[in-house]
Amino acid sequence: MRADYEGVIRALLPVVRRERSNGIDEPGFWPWQDHYANALVMVGRIEEPDAFLRPHELLAGQRQHRSTTARLASVRGRIHAASGDFDAARLTFLDALAQLEELPMPYARARIMFVYGRSFRRAGKRREAAGMLIQARDLFSVLGAAAYTDRCERELCASGVSAEESRRQAGPAPATAETATGFDALTDQEQAVASLVATGLTNKTQRPNSTYPSRPCSTTSPGSTGNSTSSRSELAAAYLERAPGPG
Repeated sequence: MRADYEGVIRALLPVVRRERSNGIDEPGFWPWQDHYANALVMVGRIEEPDAFLRPHELLAGQRQHRSTTARLASVRGRIHAASGDFDAARLTFLDALAQLEELPMPYARARIMFVYGRSFRRAGKRREAAGMLIQARDLFSVLGAAAYTDRCERELCASGVSAEESRRQAGPAPATAETATGFDALTDQEQAVASLVATGLTNKTQRPNSTYPSRPCSTTSPGSTGNSTSSRSELAAAYLERAPGPG
């Protein structure tokens, strides 16, 4: 299924044209701006999102609203990549990820990694793209975001990296104090998924047994810790490190 970017633009155009001085653009109130700007980029209208984003970027900076800054930076990185400025794109994507470092927003982080990887894959920078796409895929998989996990797999295949090879590149992460702490911070639901991963079950096997939905899920939903663990291998390592042994 292809994304309907023209439809996104049509749907949000009335919002763009309305009087917005009543707080509708306040960071964190209604995150629509990055969706509109991203749709413009994806249909090739690069100059419009450049101008559209500037006041929103300024406002997010003034409010020190890090998640909004990250979302807008993700689109800005895509603009740089579409314009051929990959050094600026790389710095912008990395800054977007840095904005989210201490925030419980793993889905947002995975989205930025996906956009970063996809943008660079389409520019022929396959090695750098694959690194980001592998991280995004693993994080989406932990979150139960099946559609995005599949999209990452398709992008990796398009970059010339097979699913098997990408899993070898990801490799198991060692259990560390950081991942162990991350496991303690998980909800009961997330710990259950981590335990399934640790036992080596496939995604297809995990979904019927876990209570995660098979669609992308919001990281701000009640009960979700949005822990900082960034891959299935890290979750599994944390589980194996902290889970009680036999007897």
